[in-house]
Parts: sequence; C-alpha cells; structure tokens
Amino acid sequence: MLTHRDRDIHLLNRLVGLGAKKICSVSNQQAQKLIREEIALRIPGKYAYSEEKFPVKVCSCSQARVCFDNKHCNAYLLDYTGSQGTSVKGELIYLGSGAERDFKNNDVQGKIVACRYGLANHRILQVERAKKYNAAGIIIISGHNDLFQIGTGYPEFKEPSVIPALSITKNDWSSLSKYVRKQITLEYQQRIESGQARNLIFDLLHDEIKEYIVIGTHFDSWNSGAQDNSIGVVMLVALAESVARREYKKNIRLIFFDAEEIGMVGSKWHVNHTDTNNYIAYINLEMPIPCKNTNMRTILFSNEPHIRNSVSFTQLLCNRFLPVPLNWFYWISNSLFPSDVDSFFQKGIPCMTTYCSNIYYHTSEDTVDKLNLKMYPVVLSMIEKFIRKLESF
Repeated sequence: MLTHRDRDIHLLNRLVGLGAKKICSVSNQQAQKLIREEIALRIPGKYAYSEEKFPVKVCSCSQARVCFDNKHCNAYLLDYTGSQGTSVKGELIYLGSGAERDFKNNDVQGKIVACRYGLANHRILQVERAKKYNAAGIIIISGHNDLFQIGTGYPEFKEPSVIPALSITKNDWSSLSKYVRKQITLEYQQRIESGQARNLIFDLLHDEIKEYIVIGTHFDSWNSGAQDNSIGVVMLVALAESVARREYKKNIRLIFFDAEEIGMVGSKWHVNHTDTNNYIAYINLEMPIPCKNTNMRTILFSNEPHIRNSVSFTQLLCNRFLPVPLNWFYWISNSLFPSDVDSFFQKGIPCMTTYCSNIYYHTSEDTVDKLNLKMYPVVLSMIEKFIRKLESF
C-alpha cells in the first residue's frame, strides 16, 4: 500500500509529466482535471467545489532573434511583450541587474537595454522599468550558459507591452556584449489571442464559523515546472487531506490559481471579485521546498500579530529557513512580490508565503531530480503547524 508521501511523489511526477502548463493549453486543462480527481479521491464528500473563470491574453506563437553586424543569435521572446511591430533598432546599453537606479541613472530613451537575470529584480520589473524610461526594447540575459530564462508576465489586465522583451543565453551575451554602444536590431513575431482561465476552489466549511483561512498555489507553468510550481500543487493537495482528517476550527479555503505566470492574474481576479472581509489569513505555497543546488529558504510574512505569532522562528531557523517580514521585501525592491501572495498583500489581507531559490527556475531543467525531496515532509509539517496556530486566533 502506498504511503502518503509515495502518493504525493506519484502526483508530482504526473504533473511534471504534463510538460509546460501555459494558460489555456491542453496540458493546463489536464492539470486542472488531475487536481480535481486527486482532491475527490483523497477527501471525498468533505468539500464544496467552485470555479472562477476570467479572461486572459494568450500567446499562441512567438519567435525572435538579435541581429548585430551581419550576425545574429537566437532569442526567446518573453510572452505577452512586444506584440506591436516586428522589429526595432537601437543602441545597445548594459544596465547590470536592471534595478530602478540603473534605469534612472542612465539615458535609455530609444535604446535597447540589456539586464542580467536576478532574484531581486524580476523580469516583470525589468520590463516595466524599460517601458517607464522609454527604452526601445529590452534583452534579459539568462543565468545559464546555454538555457533561456523564459517566461514573464504583465501585471493585471493590461494589453501586452509596446516594447519587445527578449531572453538570450550567457554564451550569446558574451558575443553580443562587444556591441554595447553600437546599433543592433531585435526581430520578433508574436500572436496574442483572447482566452479564458480558471481558478479551482475547494472549501472545507465549518457550520458555525464565518472566518476563512485561505491556502493557495498556482498550477500553471512555463516548462514542466517541478519546483515552480508542481511541488506547491502537491503540497496543497496533501494539506487538504491533512486538514480533512481532523476537526478544523475555521473554514479552510484551498485555491489552485491559474495564470500566475503572466502576472498573478488569477489571484488578482479572485481578490477583486470576492468578498474577502472574512479572510483572516492567506498562506501562499510558491516554490515551497529547496533544490539540491541552492540554499535560499524563506518564509515571508505580513506584519499582523496573529501572522507573526503563527510563525515559529525557532523551527524555521532549525530547518535553515529564514523568516522575513514581507514589508522588508517591498521596501528593498520598491515593487511587487512576483507571486500570488502579492495580490493578497496589496489588498490588506494578512498573509505569508514560502519561497526557495532554484538556479534552474523558469528553464527546461526545473525537473524532479533537482528537488531536495527530503525537505518535503519537513515543510509540509511546518505549514500544518502554521494552520493550527492560525485556527486558534
């Protein structure tokens, strides 16, 4: 007989096996079906199910390259950017990490800016800054010699960016960097269509209680997405089973968000179209367990007393997880947190989120073998304790 952990790992492999789960794709729909089936199997008859359907923009075709001095290198056109026109020419300049000060302290108007991949300055932020300072286009350099760092979103429900945003590898940048302060051309093609995405909501209801503890994760992914974010989906399914096995003291709402990867669209839709006054806490499962090759392990949390008090600092530190106030991140980055927790935080809902780094994030190498699965039961146990503490408030 399979153990709980065996079933979780089996589900993880099935989700990863679906490949990229981009919004409105067949694999995205298969992931939805798999989630519904798994919840029905694990907690039959113990939940109320509903869906939220919302409009999205779908990138059905894109390709790009960078041309310089009768040469060219292949590039990845970051989805939902650069749909206007087919090429742009401009002087190439390099802006390091692409922080706000890098754009502010350089004349980028009408130029093509290049920025390196980084955690603090997410691709969404780099593209937004390039637009803000009137750059003609932006090239984002992958953290890998031969892998594109793909996928970026566009915050909220706006049309695609008027400037193209491309990703290239480190190896290609070593050639292209010789053309800094020279004219280069970005060539690209993209087709954007309208589509419909959906959030999956499972409620475990308490007859006499109005307050909700909400736990969420996103199931869409650019590649097969073992850490980002199939393992988060698996953990939320496991938490559903864990909560249903005992007497819970608050309503528990489990939400599997769609369209996170294009700018947290699913979670923004939810908080803007739902009465959230009874939400006492939101727990976000984003890249919840570490990979074998990186050590950044964090729990970020908002400043409300019941959220702070539910976080066991001793337990986190013993497991090499760093407790970080969310407002510190917003102060340092001066922008959004690129995960669904941002939608809740900006709405004033008490919240916390997991986050572990991964050098293969948003590449084809985000695979199961890279995950430190020994940490899975440890993190699952920590989240279960957070929920039990929150129920006491």
